[in-house]
Amino acid sequence: PTAKGVLEVGSTDKVVSASGIVPEAVLTAMQNGSEIPLPKKIAENLVTTSCSNKLRELVEGSTGGCYGVEWALSEAGRLEYKGHYNPQWRVEGVQKKGLKGLYTTESASHSFMPGEGLVGKAFSDQKMLFVQDLQDLSEDAVQDAMFGGDHVEFKRADLAKAFNIHSAVFVPTAKGVLEVGSTDKVVSASGIVPEAVLTAMQNGSEIPLPKKIAENLVTTSCSNKLRELVEGSTGGCYGVEWALSEAGRLEYKGHYNPQWRVEGVQKKGLKGLYTTESASHSFMPGEGLVGKAFSDQKMLFVQDLQDLSEDAVQDAMFGGDHVEFKRADLAKAFNIHSAVFVPTAKGVL
Repeated sequence: PTAKGVLEVGSTDKVVSASGIVPEAVLTAMQNGSEIPLPKKIAENLVTTSCSNKLRELVEGSTGGCYGVEWALSEAGRLEYKGHYNPQWRVEGVQKKGLKGLYTTESASHSFMPGEGLVGKAFSDQKMLFVQDLQDLSEDAVQDAMFGGDHVEFKRADLAKAFNIHSAVFVPTAKGVLEVGSTDKVVSASGIVPEAVLTAMQNGSEIPLPKKIAENLVTTSCSNKLRELVEGSTGGCYGVEWALSEAGRLEYKGHYNPQWRVEGVQKKGLKGLYTTESASHSFMPGEGLVGKAFSDQKMLFVQDLQDLSEDAVQDAMFGGDHVEFKRADLAKAFNIHSAVFVPTAKGVL
């Protein structure tokens, strides 16, 4: 809460307390009216290290691709790590979750002989290789690895679990392999790398890149306080500002989405955002989660916006409060879980 309203910040994670979204240092700064501590600037080497333009274009032209690794054949005859590319939204997203390093940087210590592991197989066959889930090794693959001495993929499977990587495409070249993966589990290679991109690669033509992000998806007339609250949060992927109108309703005033969140949602092919889709809603004081935070003038933490209890359903049915049902559907559509509602004198963040 603020003196004039409420600031709301939510996350795609399901956390156990408000500090899982908004760190204690940020909450203290807000209560004291001091400057909110912002996260450190991203190191350039986390985004890219000496990767080819082809790898960068492949990741940027992909659908949901969150990383790229370039493997090159060395003089020793092994496929060794040459460089990587992580979109900035992915780096920021991983750092927001408190993870150290990235799937790409942690993969740098691995190498493969041609025919060994997924990277080696793609290179030796000189055919694009698609893997639906890097975390799920089949029993046959386990047996082959145990008796063949190929323990490399086990280590990378653990990395995939640690960084939530699922589907991946391995694209062979004359001198190595380009690897692009996603946090989504898709059914075919085109779910990561669109046909137009694959065709461009095969023809050696320019890879089509996605359109520039519209500024209004990132923010629309939001207060600096909301922007600082989201940027200073731990894993906060959106913020909505609700303001009390002359009609006495808490109405949408503006929103803030970190650029990494906008890019991530667009990569998944979703239209709109949780914030923009929330703009049509409004609440009376005491109505729904936003209204309750405002009327009580107390910060409200909800562990899972998607999981309405039976009591909440009954209250909504008999009280005529259907607003939260609509927002619960939105939360499911955009994978929003935990949220904090911070009341102010004139609204809610």
